[in-house]
Amino acid sequence: MRRRTALLCLLAATLSCEDNKMSGGTGGAGGSTSGGTGGGSACATNLAGRVGTITSGSGTGASGTAGSNGTSSGGQGGSGSMLPACTNAGGYGAGTLANVDGTSILAPLTATVTMTAVDDNGPGNGSAIRVTLADVASTRKWVWWLSIPDLPADQINGCDRYELTVDAASCPFPGGSCQSVVLARNGVLVAFSVDLQAGLIPIPNALAPWGITVADAGAVCAIPSPTCGENRHAARVTVGTETATLAPYQTATLQGLSISVGSFTAYSHTMCDVPATTRMVGFRLP
Repeated sequence: MRRRTALLCLLAATLSCEDNKMSGGTGGAGGSTSGGTGGGSACATNLAGRVGTITSGSGTGASGTAGSNGTSSGGQGGSGSMLPACTNAGGYGAGTLANVDGTSILAPLTATVTMTAVDDNGPGNGSAIRVTLADVASTRKWVWWLSIPDLPADQINGCDRYELTVDAASCPFPGGSCQSVVLARNGVLVAFSVDLQAGLIPIPNALAPWGITVADAGAVCAIPSPTCGENRHAARVTVGTETATLAPYQTATLQGLSISVGSFTAYSHTMCDVPATTRMVGFRLP
């Protein structure tokens, strides 16, 4: 709970200073959609929209798979005084899934879901949204807090049925959920988020079954501090035959996926106890 609050505060502070990277506007009034729809109640019209809802129908979906999270073998480095200074140019990508009562998800789960609500994550944060996911086979619901740079409006139809796959466990410090979340349709990845922490920069191995591999390409910039220096690393992301090296706040398109890195960061623990963090998000282009 404490860790998720910190993430939301970071999202709010970061996104309020940026242009709206996600161009979703306010959802429209009730209507209809084509193609497979799901759920037994109202559903959000699209992931990048806001509050428009429509009545759902029926549909089917296949189950997804998940891998396990890991850590990189590289060290954390020192205070980063020999590295260039970091900037925050670009879009901040992050996301975390929680139970609707605010408690953390600490174990893997799978479900077929629809989106029952999509809301702004606070005033002024045009790129941050809160997506409510409902299990079509039970009363379970989850809240997916998301900031996905460049996600267009109407990109993802919220009334379709999706396969939700979560690889999650308790984080070593300060608690909360270390997780990789994938939303898929008919076995094809639609959107994902990664929120991990560890002693070394954690590698999101749970994305490998979806054709996404990530490696540590080393430190690229630093924010020096006498107490808690920050070293930002580049993530070498490979999807199929395409590879890009992304520092935090950068986005690339690989094999039809838009992938953004929010954090790939280690800290010099002089007078603070902050874990290395990995935060990534992505979505499939049309």
